[in-house]
Amino acid sequence: MKVLRYILLILFSIIFITVIDQYCFCPVYTFAGTTSFEGDSIYNPYAASVTGGWIKCNFHSHVRCWKGLTSGKGTAGDLHSAYNKLHYAIHAVSDYQYIDTTASSSPGYISSYEHGYNILKSHQLVLGADAVCWKDYFLPQTLSEKQDVLDHITATTPGALLIINHPLERHGYRAADFKYLTHYSCMEVLNPTCNSSVFWDAALSAGKPIFIIGSDDCHNVTDTNKVGKICTWINVPEINKYNILQAIKTGNSYAMTIGKDLMKSERKGNTDSMPVLKSFIVITDAIHVKFSLPAKSIIVSGENGRLLYKICDKDSVSYKLSKQEPYARVTAVYNSGTQLLLNPVFRYKTSPLRQSTASINYMQTSLRRTAGVIAVLIWFGLLFKLPLPQKAQRKLLPDMSTTGYGYISNIHSKIIKIRHRGIIWHLRGFFYNMDAERKTKIK
Repeated sequence: MKVLRYILLILFSIIFITVIDQYCFCPVYTFAGTTSFEGDSIYNPYAASVTGGWIKCNFHSHVRCWKGLTSGKGTAGDLHSAYNKLHYAIHAVSDYQYIDTTASSSPGYISSYEHGYNILKSHQLVLGADAVCWKDYFLPQTLSEKQDVLDHITATTPGALLIINHPLERHGYRAADFKYLTHYSCMEVLNPTCNSSVFWDAALSAGKPIFIIGSDDCHNVTDTNKVGKICTWINVPEINKYNILQAIKTGNSYAMTIGKDLMKSERKGNTDSMPVLKSFIVITDAIHVKFSLPAKSIIVSGENGRLLYKICDKDSVSYKLSKQEPYARVTAVYNSGTQLLLNPVFRYKTSPLRQSTASINYMQTSLRRTAGVIAVLIWFGLLFKLPLPQKAQRKLLPDMSTTGYGYISNIHSKIIKIRHRGIIWHLRGFFYNMDAERKTKIK
């Protein structure tokens, strides 16, 4: 029973410290007010596109790692072989908290890992990192904890590109979070588990220049049905790390869901049946978009995902962005589930890619941390007294009556007798004995 008691006390102590660390010692953030995109200038994410520069990529997939403790089957070699067969120019291995360097000699290599080990899967994808950030909060996270994690990742590898992964999965994020969260560049909107377009529109409606990513998030590369379902197309003049990261950061990319019929056709080597973006031009406030194949429907969406315009059975669309519209994004829908989601055009005044700030509120942070320190002291104070047998307590708290401080000896004996009582009784006994000693001296 004693062993079980000690085990339970250790377990409860770990849980207690985890809770205190997360909810008391995490910095409290103050977020800048949200405003929608505004200004006379319109940002075109595809302005730097070059002819023939579009390449197909997947930045998020898992293989067996950490001796099988994490979810993943197959090797890095299996992954690269599978994606090479489907004509992917870039196929990153993004294991949990681990950077794989198997294909580091390839010009299309981009380091990648998935950050996060919390229960609600508030995860992030980190591209171009040379070190892993281990800071995370295990329990459900508040807005400040989510921002603190993003800031820790950015501080660990300042040049890396930060992507919010599958935000809708397990409700690791809320749509309201994206009105305020900052210091990240992209969102994984398309994932086999969820479509997070609502969260993307929440960020865009709050004036956040966030761009789209689509990923397989495959955990078994030996299963051909799970490889090549979702991808990201980026436009680069030459394949190298700088160009890849720059294209994603500036929005010169789009995400694609590949329908079942198209997947079968692609696996047979027929790449002509795959629709791609041919051109994206902005003239003053008019948008002109053209695709390689006619779409079942082309949808123009605006603030909070509101439908602005829709056209059917065409390979192009033109739309004039009114002064009241802060942004517009285009989605092309094809048969059998194929979709292309383009990055938005949006209004700006001077710096189109500037994000609002989030700063630490030092007053509230200090108050919370003080409360956390007090809670820790109380917990370990009680823990120190309650489980120890009397012999151990006598060794740690010896009888000091011979020193002349009689009240210490009295307190010691009372601790042994009433160690299961409340702290108020301890204080009462302390002051009672001090008063008794004072009266003795007076006599």
